[in-house]
Amino acid sequence: MPKLAHVHVAFKAGILALWTKKRWKTPYIISEHSTIYLEESDNSLIDTSIFFRKTTSRVLKNASRLTVVSTYLGKAIQKHYPFVNYITIPNVVDTAIFACRKSHV
Repeated sequence: MPKLAHVHVAFKAGILALWTKKRWKTPYIISEHSTIYLEESDNSLIDTSIFFRKTTSRVLKNASRLTVVSTYLGKAIQKHYPFVNYITIPNVVDTAIFACRKSHV
């Protein structure tokens, strides 16, 4: 059995992770990237069903850790789910190390 599960989507994959935690006591972490939590999103969390929001709440509440790609996203999630604590792991490229080359085409 795995000692830890890692999911990238709180709703769909998170449901399976939550079930795995309940069934086999396998902890899980979530790396959240979705803009659904942002007020300015075209597909905002507010536009989803109560089932979606409650299930997401249960998944987030039972996660061992939530990581987000920006503090802005983490604060947006906390507006909907105040109990959430998150760690920001920036989803960026260090341009001092990696740089795009101009195409010669």
